[in-house]
Amino acid sequence: MLGEGIRKGGIHTPNHRWEVSSVLAQLYSLFKNEKYVERIDEWLAEGIYMNEDGNFPERSRNYSVVENKSFIHIAEKLNRPKLFEIVKKSLITNYYYMELNGELVSLDSRRQDQYKPISIVLFYLIYRYMAIHENDGFLAAITREIEAVDQFEKSVLSRALPFFMASTILSNELPKSEPLPKKFYKTLCAIRFG
Repeated sequence: MLGEGIRKGGIHTPNHRWEVSSVLAQLYSLFKNEKYVERIDEWLAEGIYMNEDGNFPERSRNYSVVENKSFIHIAEKLNRPKLFEIVKKSLITNYYYMELNGELVSLDSRRQDQYKPISIVLFYLIYRYMAIHENDGFLAAITREIEAVDQFEKSVLSRALPFFMASTILSNELPKSEPLPKKFYKTLCAIRFG
């Protein structure tokens, strides 16, 4: 049966289960096999590991791209609006990792990207989607900031068309921006996960 290997396969880390769940949600939307949803629900019942700051256990900006995309996809396909709250919390925290040039600090990452900052432009479609979906001025302001980053045209505009075609919400107008803090000091707890 199609998808059984994915449904029954072993998963090593939390971010893998969400990516697999995203695929299972897509399979469910096509074939309506309830076993796919049951597997997703098993993992969701174990909880989503995120600390109070909005960091996933890996504390990796690279991994959070994957996790946030997966949660959006599951929320869309299975009508699970609570997952959007997880994504929003993660994206707000993400902003406080951003340098003036758009690079995200990675010093506290627990994965292979530690000390290798990535650009906020990798999050553009996620920020845009969530700003529109949640009608959120803070996320809209970050989305507009990303549009001003040097690599935006090369990294996003040159590759974005299929995503805009697949998710029509991305073509909607952004809400009005709220002011963003430009200078801030924020203490993040790096070790506690519930």
